[in-house]
Amino acid sequence: VEYPVEQQEDAAKPEEDLPNEQVTQFLRQLVSQMWPELGANPELRLERASAKGDNYLGVVWRLQAASDSKRSLVVKLPPQNRVRRKQFFARPCFLRETAAYEVFLPLTALMQDKWKIAGDDRFRQHALCFGTRQDEPNECIVLEDLTCAGFSLHNRFLDLPVEHVRRVMLTYAKLHAISLAGKRQLPERMQQLQQLVDIFEQRRDDHALGVYFENLKGSALSALLAPADDAYQDERNEKVNREHPERVEYPVEQQEDAAKPEEDLPNEQVTQFLRQLVSQMWPELGANPELRLERASAKGDNYLGVVWRLQAASDSKRSLVVKLPPQNRVRRKQFFARPCFLRETAAYEVFLPLTALMQDKWKIAGDDRFRQHALCFGTRQDEPNECIVLEDLTCAGFSLHNRFLDLPVEHVRRVMLTYAKLHAISLAGKRQLPERMQQLQQLVDIFEQRRDDHALGVYFENLKGSALSALLAPADDAY
Repeated sequence: VEYPVEQQEDAAKPEEDLPNEQVTQFLRQLVSQMWPELGANPELRLERASAKGDNYLGVVWRLQAASDSKRSLVVKLPPQNRVRRKQFFARPCFLRETAAYEVFLPLTALMQDKWKIAGDDRFRQHALCFGTRQDEPNECIVLEDLTCAGFSLHNRFLDLPVEHVRRVMLTYAKLHAISLAGKRQLPERMQQLQQLVDIFEQRRDDHALGVYFENLKGSALSALLAPADDAYQDERNEKVNREHPERVEYPVEQQEDAAKPEEDLPNEQVTQFLRQLVSQMWPELGANPELRLERASAKGDNYLGVVWRLQAASDSKRSLVVKLPPQNRVRRKQFFARPCFLRETAAYEVFLPLTALMQDKWKIAGDDRFRQHALCFGTRQDEPNECIVLEDLTCAGFSLHNRFLDLPVEHVRRVMLTYAKLHAISLAGKRQLPERMQQLQQLVDIFEQRRDDHALGVYFENLKGSALSALLAPADDAY
């Protein structure tokens, strides 16, 4: 199998989830059986069919005949790394999925044929399975490549259209109806499936799963409450727009989709604050400059709130970054939004000016100086109008790193060096200027306050698991 170009170019980079020798041989035999016209030893190409952050347990690959990209299969593999296999219950999960393709889906087809279910009433929304392996650690599932039929993988950071959701719910209804009927009418055929390890039941006391479901509940509550909040926000915005037609111009996609809730837009008070700040910074723009607002972050970037880019319509280089906490009450409480934003505000208003003062006092200059941060031009701390206004570093050539891509070693080295400077200054400040640091030490310590919080415990356990996985990966690959 011909592996991806980026892996050929970077031979030193470990890729622990490539098909191993046994799986590669299995795939070759399967391709020969499916497409004998390709010959005994066809040239095959392998490329990733999923990216980090897609939330697959393992890695999903696309296997194609080099001579015909339409001859394409999707290959699902569990993690090869021992730590990740144990951490994510990889084997029992893959055995359950294999049983779904090998036992349950053929059974649903048999039942629907028996009950003469046809057309749109039939459950058929799944990929065909062409082969599986269940021997450890060579588990794999080979499926049809639905992109050849015009389907595509949904970007989970984008909203789903209502019609899409409706169809998915209808499909789940059919699936659960068949499953329930099968349990009642063909209990002996369902017995094999019921004997499989139930991951959720087995991990009933697992804090991580408890936190996961609590977060799902929080998201559901947030979604339920948001429309009411948004209806109020829309009504208020409409009133303000009538009275103040000079208000900030919001993004095109929000103007085009008025039905889509956008609860984290700057409210009236913050909008007024931003206008005053812009007038002070750039008086040459006039008393009422046209301003544009666009998102500077995407869902999944792991920001607590939403980050906006505010630009003068006449000059995109006159640009600011505006950080806002969530406006939704449930999310504010769930993510400790106010104490987090007060801490960040104090970092810009108190701590960073203090670091500059200390470094001036100690005559630290050049590359030895800690200066890797955006300048802050203004903040608000009154609830619920908290905001932080920063320089837009994209104007200086910086860009936001895609957290699903690896960082170059040199980048990591510079980040660690910067953190070292930051912590050195912080420690020196505590010892030499304790009275100036007192204001910061009186702030709510989120981690200390949530010492017994299972969610944070799970978060740090996952960090430990990821670190161990990274440390063990090279050794595993050599093995």
